[in-house]
Amino acid sequence: MMYDYFFTDKTKIDLKYVHERCQKYDECLSSFDCEEINKLKDTINGPCSAVAYIDPDNELCLRGFFRKAYAAQFSDEDSCFKDYYFLDNDLKKRRSAFINGKLCFVKYAREYCTTATIDYFNPKKYQELAESISLEEDGTDCKSPQAALKYPICKALSVEFFSKDDKLNTPGFQPNQTFMEQYAKICKDTEVAVL
Repeated sequence: MMYDYFFTDKTKIDLKYVHERCQKYDECLSSFDCEEINKLKDTINGPCSAVAYIDPDNELCLRGFFRKAYAAQFSDEDSCFKDYYFLDNDLKKRRSAFINGKLCFVKYAREYCTTATIDYFNPKKYQELAESISLEEDGTDCKSPQAALKYPICKALSVEFFSKDDKLNTPGFQPNQTFMEQYAKICKDTEVAVL
């Protein structure tokens, strides 16, 4: 997904429309509880979650959250991001971070995200996010929630990498060993996220 390059204003409007339709289907189907309806909900839920994660407001919020979560490991700043590693490569640990670090996400969202995003990530949708982000991508289905979540993670790491790279290439900047170790780690982590 090359969101920034290929999504036009029309695409953003179309995404908003699909996202709104998905929410209406979810509301409608939630009033029923039978086996056939539950199967239908399961069929619709994955693609709808994927659309929700690439919705412009939600994607920007997630991208910022992932960047802040990643950068916390290099910061002396005291924050909840130090307590939970939301981008751990161990998916069980990542899930645990999202489950136990829910308040950290909520605080971030309230400060940096739109009202629409805050409303979207209600307790049920946040739980779905925690589940989606801690599952392996199935490999071929680019419409899965896992595939949709890969973009804001990659973008967040790329922005962090280029920020360090710009600093490294600033005339007169003399990097110390800590800076170079961080730079190497960000480079490696970005490469892993992209692949």
